[in-house]
Amino acid sequence: MLKTIIIIAFLAFLLLSTYIISYKKNKLSIAIFPQKARMDQAIKIVLSNLLPDELVTIETVQSDSANHIWRSKVIFQADKNGMINLEKMSPVSGSYRGVDGMGIFRSMLPDDKKIRELSQDGKNFTIVMSFYRNNEFVAQKVIERIVSI
Repeated sequence: MLKTIIIIAFLAFLLLSTYIISYKKNKLSIAIFPQKARMDQAIKIVLSNLLPDELVTIETVQSDSANHIWRSKVIFQADKNGMINLEKMSPVSGSYRGVDGMGIFRSMLPDDKKIRELSQDGKNFTIVMSFYRNNEFVAQKVIERIVSI
């Protein structure tokens, strides 16, 4: 009986060790295309090299021309292949619901609740996207939204 318990404990340890090593080797891959796009142009965002069912938090922040801060935050769950495609998946929680590839941008709200609309002066917007695994910051990407051509 003791021998069986020791074997089971050892196997559990090996399984957990393999999972931890696999997780640490999996460096998040982030594909954003295009990273510089017109305001009316869709941006494709795909995350890969995740563990199946892993949760990833994405936060977006931008400042408008009046220096008001706008942000959104969503949590996605990777599919069985360890991928998250914002065009094809709905967040499990956050600033918007449903499948919407641009929802992470459309759902941005101002920190100051008195602000009703994005202040634009014809200049491009820079959006900073931060990515978190298990509540730990892992990457940051910058997207430029072109207001006029």
